[in-house]
Amino acid sequence: MLPVCVLVFLPMLWSLTGAQFPTVCVSKESLISRECCPVPYGSDDQCGGLGRGACVDISDIHVDYQPHLIFLEEDGRSNWPHRFFDRACSCEFPFYGADCSECYFGYSGPECTERVMATRWNIEKPENKDKIGTFLNGLLWMKGNISSYSAMYASYEAMTEDLPDGDIDPMFTAVNWYDFFTWFHYYASRRVYVGGGTYYRYQDWAHFGPAFGTFHRYVLLIFERQLKTTLNDPAFALPYWDWSVVKDCSICNDALFGDSKDNGSLSDHSLFKDWKVICYMYEDDTNMRQCDPRVEYMALTRTPGVKYRLPYKHEIGFTLNIPQYDTLPFNPWSNCSWRNIMGGNGDVFSGISDYALTVRYNHGLVHLYLGGIMAVVPSSVNDP
Repeated sequence: MLPVCVLVFLPMLWSLTGAQFPTVCVSKESLISRECCPVPYGSDDQCGGLGRGACVDISDIHVDYQPHLIFLEEDGRSNWPHRFFDRACSCEFPFYGADCSECYFGYSGPECTERVMATRWNIEKPENKDKIGTFLNGLLWMKGNISSYSAMYASYEAMTEDLPDGDIDPMFTAVNWYDFFTWFHYYASRRVYVGGGTYYRYQDWAHFGPAFGTFHRYVLLIFERQLKTTLNDPAFALPYWDWSVVKDCSICNDALFGDSKDNGSLSDHSLFKDWKVICYMYEDDTNMRQCDPRVEYMALTRTPGVKYRLPYKHEIGFTLNIPQYDTLPFNPWSNCSWRNIMGGNGDVFSGISDYALTVRYNHGLVHLYLGGIMAVVPSSVNDP
């Protein structure tokens, strides 16, 4: 039987944007001014000044929401970051970052003039064995050291409730580098609350729509950037696990990410056995609740292969040959959409979407296969 979607090879282009809360910008004074234009170390000017960056007005992102989605305008993540800031640093290429003190992806050096090629590597190849210890030590360092970004533990509405117009009570907390990324993914993945105790189950800001691919690639890039900084190695790259060629979790062992006990908790010999979960969603929370990263829940759990399988190689091959990144109506019901099929909501033989699939494919199926906290998608970044 021929697939419904016609297959061709097509390169993808990705667009990247910055986001979230530099700690220097979450003071009451900064939030009231609605400006996040830090002065980088060694400079006297906001955003580094001439030749590096300038403090500018943030343009509005105009969206014509369909009538049944008009409530999205009320979500604090819509038209980001205008709920908090109207001015921020605009960096001259190849400078980057909240204060333009960093280099754009692929560049390094004091003036960001050095091109750096970083090649991601297969974590199971014997020739990469020497990199594994460095990578794991980097993860442990990130879990134990405070980030230069803060995480909010209450909504904007809670910060401004019962206060005069223009006033705000900052509700932000310091987080370690690893938990920052966990919070970041959760913040984007929470479903949209529409009031009256209800929520829109088919919408978040990182899945089920065009942002799925670009958002996750951006998170990987900034995570990799921090790992490079942690290891003081601009050429270091993240490893990958090729789960299309294995039948079980070949990285779930104590030499890598930890074996699991019968109850799902990690082995006593795992490097990650004492890691605690933040931003956890219980089933009846329906992925709405604001995350307070100061609250720790249980230790990591993982139950690979108990109920689900890993994707097959031919399913990945089908998906990678889909020519359209996304298709109308740009949601879980998009047909012949690379984004929707890779996300797990499209059939890997026909390309036709069925959001009610009892078994997901690709990305969604790997979440379910690994089980434990990985099966709770908004909270899944807790598990390295």
